[in-house]
Amino acid sequence: MRFLVSRLVKLLGALVKLVCMVHLRLFPKARFTIPAFAPALVRRTGPRRVPRQVYQTNYGRRVGLAVYLTWQFNRLMAWDHDFHYMDDDAARDWVNAEFPGEIADTYNRLKIGAAKADYWRVLMLMKNGGVYLDADANFVWPPSSSIRADEDELFLRMRDGEITNYFLACAPGNRYMTAIEAEIRANIAAGTEKNVYLMTGPTAMLPALADGKFIAKSYRTVCHQGQFMNERLQYPDRDRKKWWREQEERSILD
Repeated sequence: MRFLVSRLVKLLGALVKLVCMVHLRLFPKARFTIPAFAPALVRRTGPRRVPRQVYQTNYGRRVGLAVYLTWQFNRLMAWDHDFHYMDDDAARDWVNAEFPGEIADTYNRLKIGAAKADYWRVLMLMKNGGVYLDADANFVWPPSSSIRADEDELFLRMRDGEITNYFLACAPGNRYMTAIEAEIRANIAAGTEKNVYLMTGPTAMLPALADGKFIAKSYRTVCHQGQFMNERLQYPDRDRKKWWREQEERSILD
């Protein structure tokens, strides 16, 4: 059943992508506002290790149609979760308030948006627990069903077997998330990596996951990326770029 639903979501995503490309051509300046907080459509209670909270970040809350529709779709899929959406300024202010000192100073050295988002998601989940989701990612199954009530974390395993970070979920204080934060902070302090993927992204998580005892499931029946949009739809403002383009133009660190 999950595989069938994932195929249907893929078809829906292709249709949405087509409609959004036409919309962008006809209305290139049209933008939609994602609220900083949207409560669960239906409130559920009961013991659960991973809180029913979804966290997302982006350079701004005024977004193109594709990002907005993806957010709406995810709210329907995660109907029993609260949604939190922080722009760059709000994310920076949150880190400075919650982690004053070394961690905030380390975070503030980052100059590329994707690197900031990589670190921010880990800090948010380490502190509060819940689910992190990239702005261009979409659930293919309700997270309350993908994540069992007694599970302390969930990582996604990609087709090649590698662990990704466009979706992360854990309980507050999760030992793996705490270890990942330490790895990212050490990478930033060293300053030797010139690639976001290596300094703060999925590769940075690998030493913290070396024991292999973490809970991981296939992305195919949990969460996909890019089904509802492409780079042009995700970044309709011409001055915004994917991380691999941005790192070619400036340093990751201050």
